[in-house]
Amino acid sequence: MEKLTIYFHVGTGKTGSSVIQNFLDVNRHNLFTNHNCLYPNVNDRHYQSGRLHNHCEWFTRVSDTDETFITEIKKIIEYAKKRHLTKIVFSCEGWLLNKKVPPKIKLIVDSDKGIEVKIVGYLRRVDYWVESAWKQWGMKVNEDYHEYIHS
Repeated sequence: MEKLTIYFHVGTGKTGSSVIQNFLDVNRHNLFTNHNCLYPNVNDRHYQSGRLHNHCEWFTRVSDTDETFITEIKKIIEYAKKRHLTKIVFSCEGWLLNKKVPPKIKLIVDSDKGIEVKIVGYLRRVDYWVESAWKQWGMKVNEDYHEYIHS
């Protein structure tokens, strides 16, 4: 059996994270069936069905104690292993700067040496980020782009 890899998508705001999450969410069954990949719906006992956009709320709920976190992760890992999956993907925009995330990932690595963990993040050129932020937020409160970037 191939090694199980857990991907943590830690995208930042204005880098396309929501589009990636939506793709993973609406293609959950296809990823599971045709690509040995689980984008777990942690609100359903059948992790491969239903809808769940991202894992931010779940992580907040299970990350208070190491025991709770590792118990939940092990359930998902066991589910994937029983079905011979090779990939699990978790995604949350808030993870990049969340100080709880690195120790939780270390718990996963330490709990099962047969698992590989990879972090996936996207960055965006600052000028493109500002332009995107202007289009989403700035236009609502500023008269023009230059006023927004200098405020």
